[in-house]
Amino acid sequence: MAVIRDMSGYKLRELPAGTVFLPTASKPDCNRMIDGTCGTDVVLIFLRDLEERAEPMDPLVEADPDAIIASSRI
Repeated sequence: MAVIRDMSGYKLRELPAGTVFLPTASKPDCNRMIDGTCGTDVVLIFLRDLEERAEPMDPLVEADPDAIIASSRI
């Protein structure tokens, strides 16, 4: 699950498989969540979900080297 921050507040949603998550923080916060972006959305994702359900992007793809792709729904 991901917490999406927008103008009206926060929303809890699943990110579909293939979603690109770009971390903006190098370490999790006190709730063990990582800040980042998905497209234009500001997103918080639990570190455990990233560790269990995400995979690093192929380095041959021209993209941000810190990007993470959701291999299944998060």
